[in-house]
Amino acid sequence: MIGEHEKHNGHCALCGGRLEPDQLAIIPFVLESAVVIVRDVPAEICRNCKEPYMTGAVTDRITQLLRQLRTLHTEVTVVSYTTLKEAV
Repeated sequence: MIGEHEKHNGHCALCGGRLEPDQLAIIPFVLESAVVIVRDVPAEICRNCKEPYMTGAVTDRITQLLRQLRTLHTEVTVVSYTTLKEAV
């Protein structure tokens, strides 16, 4: 999962596969003592290895969201990017 996918010219930096544009990814994040799963994340996804690539703006919103979720002190949280982008 790498931001700034535009620099890869439509190819995966990990395996060289072609990126499929306009996809929605499910991405897990491991924090100190919690796991946050973010669904419906806009991304380009590699056709071969399924690695998601997000834009810088999407990465910034998720970072902001994760900072807020750290205060919840839950072990596992599942959120939808499309729902939470309006609340952030």
